[in-house]
Amino acid sequence: RRAMVAAIGAEAVPLVRPLARDVRKPSAVAAVSLTACVVVAGACASVIALREARLGDINLDCPKGMLVPEKRGASEKHSVLSLGISKYADRIYVICTDECDMTIPEEMGDKVMLLNGFELDVCNGLTSGYSHWIKPSQSHLHAVTHAISVGAETILILEQDSMADGDVAWTDGNWQEFNQALETKPWNMVRLGYRPLTFEYDPLIEKCPEQCVCENVGEVLCWLASPGCDLRASDAYLLHARGFQEYAAALRGGGIIDNGVLQRLGNQLVVTPQVHYQTKATTDFTSVEHQKDVAALFSERCHMGLTRTEAAAAAAAAAEVRTRTPEAVVATIVAVVVTITKKKSSRSLATGCTCTTCPGACPGRT
Repeated sequence: RRAMVAAIGAEAVPLVRPLARDVRKPSAVAAVSLTACVVVAGACASVIALREARLGDINLDCPKGMLVPEKRGASEKHSVLSLGISKYADRIYVICTDECDMTIPEEMGDKVMLLNGFELDVCNGLTSGYSHWIKPSQSHLHAVTHAISVGAETILILEQDSMADGDVAWTDGNWQEFNQALETKPWNMVRLGYRPLTFEYDPLIEKCPEQCVCENVGEVLCWLASPGCDLRASDAYLLHARGFQEYAAALRGGGIIDNGVLQRLGNQLVVTPQVHYQTKATTDFTSVEHQKDVAALFSERCHMGLTRTEAAAAAAAAAEVRTRTPEAVVATIVAVVVTITKKKSSRSLATGCTCTTCPGACPGRT
């Protein structure tokens, strides 16, 4: 018996069997007594009583899992830009496990809720029999379920390992483009952090995959109207009420948050360069520097619309800056920009370029 009990943690398979009560009929009762036979090597190693909780049945009466931040002040997890974007959210949810005592910036106000993933698992009946990927996905569902219950319109969801890039800043013009896109596009989600998996696997890919071609709507922003682009990571995003139900339905059905759920949601605004990066990962960790390199490929191929060959030509032209005269350099840059913008007129690289900002490119100007 000791050997069987010791093996439970490895390959145990829970078989849930109802007691005398017939639970096949629809019932409004959330909790039903059950027994679970934990099978190891074909034998029943232990029998325990469980609470029945269908996947996706979120229990909002979970005070240990839904916390008000106790520490306020400066935090290295946030930047001026990320705090500015957080002001667009009615509610902010930070999903945590071992950092639920983190410091929350004063700028985020009283709209922050810390969601302790371990405690949420208990409240939602996910303590055993569910994978690592299902449990955090249900924490994201917990956030949106609460948002629906309080009538929120826009929410910001962050994971505890999300870190804002302090080197990324926006100009006034960038903020104007962001505001215009939010007002004119029927967006469901704004991706603030992501991992373009296609480019992680194949950084030498010649051009952007068709499903990831991202319409230019600003210097730091592009538009994915159709679903299907494999942007992984769920550490930082804005979600609008327009997308709440579709998003929640996918998670209730057992979907994995960043491996199917986010990819199926259309009408996404993608921030390039991204604002947030993951600093930890259970199975597929990669350094922040590598994430930046891969994200730059997405921006180059999918937002700017450059092929790998065109990008290499542009890089070679830029490298000549050190050796050529200013007039020759300007002529080369103009030629490259004109060629690209003619090919990619809908995603111009010269957005906002005028004689004031690019005097060397204008006739009659030095």
